[in-house]
Amino acid sequence: MAKEKPELFLQLKSEFKTYENLAKSLGVTYKAVYAWFMRGGKIPAKHVKRIEELTEGRITREQIRPDLY
Repeated sequence: MAKEKPELFLQLKSEFKTYENLAKSLGVTYKAVYAWFMRGGKIPAKHVKRIEELTEGRITREQIRPDLY
């Protein structure tokens, strides 16, 4: 059974076109992005602000990590 993609990862793919592009933009590997997805979509806090900046606020830090903001 395939893992359902959290809404956040659908938005990220829409913004960056591929998860590889997201990884490159953040200076991490594709495997790291895949690991975030497999952990239920929990992106490390150190990347939250950068994603918000790269998407020009279309994806907010509150959307990415509501447990922190």
